[in-house]
Amino acid sequence: VFRSFEDTRKSIYAAGTGGGTYPMSSAEWFSRSTAAIDEVIALSSLASQEAARLAETAQRSSLRTLMLNGFLMASSLVLAALTLWMVISRVVRSLGQITAAMGKLAGGEISVDVPCTQRRDEMGSIARALLVFKENAVKVLGMQAEREALEKTAREERAAAMAQLADAFEGARDADHGE
Repeated sequence: VFRSFEDTRKSIYAAGTGGGTYPMSSAEWFSRSTAAIDEVIALSSLASQEAARLAETAQRSSLRTLMLNGFLMASSLVLAALTLWMVISRVVRSLGQITAAMGKLAGGEISVDVPCTQRRDEMGSIARALLVFKENAVKVLGMQAEREALEKTAREERAAAMAQLADAFEGARDADHGE
């Protein structure tokens, strides 16, 4: 359109500015220029239709992308919530239980139940190590009680021996004074 009509337009403008004769009549010029304008309008309409089609395609694609992103975001939130729940229930709560048991054991309460010993993860390892500390504390307390009982028996035996010695001394002194 632009090339073929452009040659016609240049020849008409050149004749008009040069003062020469026009290569076609005004009716023919009007007909050709109207046809060229109609082709430009048709091309513009076709371009508008194509632009509208592309915009609609882009809108559908954007909507699909938005929906996919929304789904992925919702899935991520659910996964994050599930992970948080797992961390709280499996780690934080277990650490709290083990810490409470450690505190009681450190306070001398050896009858404390050690939680999480059956678990097969790090919490179970920590709990089993705490159980070893508890068992050692029970042994130490048993050994202390045994030592205290032995010391008490030794004190009682010493006291009895001292009393016997004192009685023997008193008896010997009385025997020396009575003779």
